[in-house]
Amino acid sequence: MDTDVARTHLCALKSFQTAVHLDPESPDPHYQLGQLYRKLGKLEAAQRELRLFERLRQGVEV
Repeated sequence: MDTDVARTHLCALKSFQTAVHLDPESPDPHYQLGQLYRKLGKLEAAQRELRLFERLRQGVEV
């Protein structure tokens, strides 16, 4: 992975983690974080975030 792409992914990761921290009940940051984890090959973390996204989107208490 080239340095610029790695930097971009790291910046996005920090941004999405911050968004989740600031508003853990909002589904969209969980979705974005899950997609980024998937892209980075962190499949367990991706599945966790995407499950949270689905639950929040459906209005299920986490």
